[in-house]
Amino acid sequence: MSANEKSPFIVTTPQGGVKVTGTTFNLSAYSKYNRFETSLFNGKVSVYLKSNEDEIIDIKPSQKSVIQNGKLKVEKIEDYDEFLWRKGLIAFNNKKLEEILSVLEQYFYIEIKIDTNCLPDNTYTGKFRQSDGIDYALRVLQRSINFTYERDNEDQVIYIKNA
Repeated sequence: MSANEKSPFIVTTPQGGVKVTGTTFNLSAYSKYNRFETSLFNGKVSVYLKSNEDEIIDIKPSQKSVIQNGKLKVEKIEDYDEFLWRKGLIAFNNKKLEEILSVLEQYFYIEIKIDTNCLPDNTYTGKFRQSDGIDYALRVLQRSINFTYERDNEDQVIYIKNA
């Protein structure tokens, strides 16, 4: 898309908005996780929070905006693997099981409930093809992590339990 500062479009979420003037970017906004993060690959975007629409920040390519202590903060993009979803891959680097399960929830539009307080503190790195499905991803994770799961297809919920 070519830059068009005279006719930008605005993407709004419950947390804030992104003013787009022609660019390649990623917006991750999940109210369940209170997440509002904008990553810029090229072009230009301006980002603001609904709680303070007058405080607008511009981010540059290879930067992202995140919410920290209720304010927008600009950081360098460190891990480009999280954007491999555009190629049909789910990737994670040094993430705890709980974080991985949260990502799987978002990709497969299913709720995952953790019925244990004993998840390991270890971190894991890996990639899955989204087309292989969530059951495949969970079975692969079970090779390294001791847990079982039950799936309620009617309610679209997966329950994670100790093995």
